Amino acid sequence: MFEEVLAACKKWFYDNQQLYSDKLNMFVTKDDSKVFFANIETDVYLSSICISEPDYRPYRFVEFVVLDSRKELNQTPPFWYGDEEGESLQSIIKNLNLGLEFLLRA
Repeated sequence: MFEEVLAACKKWFYDNQQLYSDKLNMFVTKDDSKVFFANIETDVYLSSICISEPDYRPYRFVEFVVLDSRKELNQTPPFWYGDEEGESLQSIIKNLNLGLEFLLRA
């Protein structure tokens, strides 16, 4: 299942990187067969997406975190973990799209 999630999330990221190149600064920090880590930035938000196996992390495969640059550093960021057992790829992509919509509203 991890390999399917990794492939689907990478495709989602690269497709949206092209689609929103004029609105979002999207760049990859690490992309290999075990980890995909990328950042998505707007004028207001700094976000990261991490897809990895659950080695000592509070999520199963997918983490999406958003920081608001207008708030204090000790803020509790909005986040989503794609970690429910049996969660479908469609559900994971749907939730990533919700996070992207949140960023685009800035």
